[in-house]
Parts: sequence; structure tokens; C-alpha cells
Amino acid sequence: MKEKTVLESYEEKKELVQEFNLTSDLFASKVFEDVDACQEMCRILMHDQSVILQSVRTQYVIRNLETHSMELDILAERDSGDMVGIEIQMYEETAPFKRTRYYLSGIDMSILEKGKDYDKLPAVTMVYLTKEDIVGDGRGYYLIERRVGSQRNTTDNDNKPKNTRKRRHSHGSWSGSDISRYTREE
Repeated sequence: MKEKTVLESYEEKKELVQEFNLTSDLFASKVFEDVDACQEMCRILMHDQSVILQSVRTQYVIRNLETHSMELDILAERDSGDMVGIEIQMYEETAPFKRTRYYLSGIDMSILEKGKDYDKLPAVTMVYLTKEDIVGDGRGYYLIERRVGSQRNTTDNDNKPKNTRKRRHSHGSWSGSDISRYTREE
């Protein structure tokens, strides 16, 4: 059997690398170990150029002894102390909103230390990337908000009513075939 030349071997590797994309857990986890790369992705997905990340963990596992554990593709901490979870889901998910809700609650339970007040919980933004339109309205991008009270009011992190017209992006969620962001601040 003839041994491959260096050039032939290089060309084969080049073809394999060209097939990589950020929907691959292995590839994405290596790319986003780099804080700057993850920060740039967050800025793009969150439509917020002011995002500054201070730490990033990929394939972050939150283990539960009595209940279902979870593995976040990315869990990052912003310079403000707020958290960003990113889940890249390329397969059909039967309950994406419930999965997102469960992940948010898992993040909360893993970071609030015993004896600490609930007001010490940081804001958590969950970015949920999907291949399909999970809402089914034929769009690739949705803003989904949780509301308390009337349609015009919601609550901020201090549970004080505020007008949604002046609402920051970090108090809602987006979902769709390209991006789903679910933020829980209260």
C-alpha cells in the first residue's frame, strides 16, 4: 500500500475541516473555549455590542442527584455578573420552551448558595439556537416576553413595574430557527 504524500494528507484534512460548523458539539466547544470568540457570538446573537464576558465554560454539566441533569453547550459570565447560557439544538426538540425553562432553573439552583437572598440571583439570558422554526409561524426570529399584569407592563429585576416600551433586550426572549433567547431576570 502506497503511503500518502504530505500534500495528499493535508488535502484530506482540509476537506474534513471544511465540513466543521458551529452546530457540531465538539467543534463549537473548542471554538467557544476562547472568551473573545464566545463574546463575539453573544454580541451578534444578543444584538448588543456592549457584551463583555469574563469567563466561559463549554459543555457545562449541572448534575442533580434526584432529578434530570443538564449539559449546557456554553455557560458564560458577563462582566456585570449576569449569566449567558447557550444551547445549540440541531435535532427536533419536542418541548424547547420547557427545556429552556428547566435549564434556567438549573442555572439558578447551581449558582445561588445556601443562605443567600434571592435578590443575589444574577440575570440569566438563555440563547437557544435551533435548525427549525420552533414556533411555527414561518419566521426565523421571534421575541417572546413573559409579562406580569397588563400587556404594557412587566417587572424589572427589582420587581418594580416598568413600561415595556423602554424595556432592555435582556428582559425577554427570542426564539426561532436561527436564534432563541429566553431571559429570566425576576
